[in-house]
Amino acid sequence: MQLRRDRRRSLVASAVLLSVASPAAATVYPTPTLPPPGAVYASSGPGAGCFDFAGVCVTPGTLSVGSTISDTLSPQGQTLALNGVFSTTLTPTAGPTVPFTLTGTFTELVIGRSSDTATGSWTTDLLSADFTGTLPGGTTVTLGLDPSHTSGGTTSIAAAAGGGYDINSFFDVWVELSTDSIPPLSTTRGPLTLTLVPEPATAALLGLPLVGLVAARRRRAS
Repeated sequence: MQLRRDRRRSLVASAVLLSVASPAAATVYPTPTLPPPGAVYASSGPGAGCFDFAGVCVTPGTLSVGSTISDTLSPQGQTLALNGVFSTTLTPTAGPTVPFTLTGTFTELVIGRSSDTATGSWTTDLLSADFTGTLPGGTTVTLGLDPSHTSGGTTSIAAAAGGGYDINSFFDVWVELSTDSIPPLSTTRGPLTLTLVPEPATAALLGLPLVGLVAARRRRAS
């Protein structure tokens, strides 16, 4: 029974890895090519918060976009298949923080974009996601898109006044998570928002919730 509760706690912690973010200012890049080089999507704000019944707090995370698997133009628009790494931190209320990483691939369709150099604003749908990670203890977590909802957002590209291109992008994502535990567990969460941020800002976004958690612990201790 205790083992089952521990597995459920692990699933709850994994299910809230992404948290809602407010749109960020556009980031300036040297070209209008997608994905922009070094693209990082991050959640901001207080994160998912603490879950007393599970004994864990979850910080906001970042999705770092890796190499391009394929880039296809069609009458529908531009379809990009990409590698990615999602990183976050699980913070048990009684224990040290635990880094957690999911790696995998995702596919997006920039609807109506006709070339790699086109500027404008387009609805962007996430077509697929397939990420996996291993929790402490060996349980594998799989993250995909919730098929009962549409995940997507907007991508905007415009020439910047000082040169280069302003690129702004965000996604509202509905996710489906499952574990290979016995019995297997699954849950869905959403909409969860990730926003493209400048790389220097990523560290600040990750640091803010950790500062909040430390302050909260100090208040409880006093």
